[in-house]
Amino acid sequence: MTLLCPQCGAPPSSRTEPDMSITVEGPSTIARYLRLMRTNEPPAGPELAYIRGVASKTDARLASMDTQISNLRAQLIQLEDERSVLAEAHQQHKAILSPLRRMPPEIMANIFLYTLPSLSEIAHSSEPKTTQSPWILGQICSRWREIALSTSSLWSMIHVSASKRKLDPLPMIQTQIDRARMLKIHFYPRKDGEPTPGMIEFFEFLSEHSARWEELSIRLTESLAPHMAGLRGRLPSLRQLWVNWAAPGADTAIESLKCFETCPSLMDLALGRMDNVPQPLSLLFQAAHLTSYRVYCPWKTRRDILRRAPNIVEAKISVPSGGQPWSVPEENEVIDMTDLQRLYVFPSNVLQYLRAPALTGIACYGKRENSIWHDLDAFCIRSSCILRQLCIEGLPDANLTTEILKKYPSIKMWRSCSR
Repeated sequence: MTLLCPQCGAPPSSRTEPDMSITVEGPSTIARYLRLMRTNEPPAGPELAYIRGVASKTDARLASMDTQISNLRAQLIQLEDERSVLAEAHQQHKAILSPLRRMPPEIMANIFLYTLPSLSEIAHSSEPKTTQSPWILGQICSRWREIALSTSSLWSMIHVSASKRKLDPLPMIQTQIDRARMLKIHFYPRKDGEPTPGMIEFFEFLSEHSARWEELSIRLTESLAPHMAGLRGRLPSLRQLWVNWAAPGADTAIESLKCFETCPSLMDLALGRMDNVPQPLSLLFQAAHLTSYRVYCPWKTRRDILRRAPNIVEAKISVPSGGQPWSVPEENEVIDMTDLQRLYVFPSNVLQYLRAPALTGIACYGKRENSIWHDLDAFCIRSSCILRQLCIEGLPDANLTTEILKKYPSIKMWRSCSR
């Protein structure tokens, strides 16, 4: 049996190593040898033979070591090549055992949905869309590509913004539309209302597929408003609508919104900066279907919409400050919102006009802390609701806090916050 080296595992070498012993003849020779090593003095004649002998022995030993190193390097290269092949095979076999291979496609599709960038990330990203989800999912493997292509909700978000350096190519958007079933359109011209080359054409292109719009978030401008009329009667699937204005006039705003009069599926409505729009706005929407409602407008306009929207579950009521007359309402002026569960309200005076027996959470803001609590307390008594979540502006003192918690023991979460 051949014994291997216990340190490196190599077999013993059969080569005869050169003799490297150095014979010295006394202290004087050692001292002289060390002196020659440390200085530039030339050796004397008798010393030359001695030095040449030592150099000859080291030459042989160095040659032997070079040969061994070369052999070990060749062996190392061979082992590394073998290891690389083996590691690749090992990784392939582990991949076969990966739980991802056995994961149902519908679960993979749900995981893919979490990889989609947020609206903020889309708006501020300078990376090509092909490097982002969902496009990049098809570049991993054939199975992922098949799942991504068959999951229509991955392709539904279409974001068009004039703040981008350039608009996405229309063929790319067409591919996305072909892969989606319903569409979520986010369309933002410039805030100053100035026309952007290609934006109107892009909107007309998207309008050809308006029957599949499920969600629309749009910034209206003077140049875009005339093109909204073409959407009338062509939005059967629209469920969520968010509209903001780049400072058009009231008449332009009303005209541009008339296309939404015939949206039978509209449930979520959000309109920004409506304080310059007249009261007839309340007649532009089929409010009976609304379940979520966020509009910034005068109380008269908002009140009329709320009266026509009995199914609202969540509402954000923000009334412009200044010049708004608040008086104690008559009983017939109080609006019953029987399904309302979550409410954001500013100012707290609005609560005088509401009754919401199913309310469980409220965020309430006002100019004075005492008035907030007065309005909130009267509202809770009138509504006979069971509050569980409360968010208020400002921090009441300890005595008032204790009094409120005793009066409303159902409150499980209380936060103080600011607008």
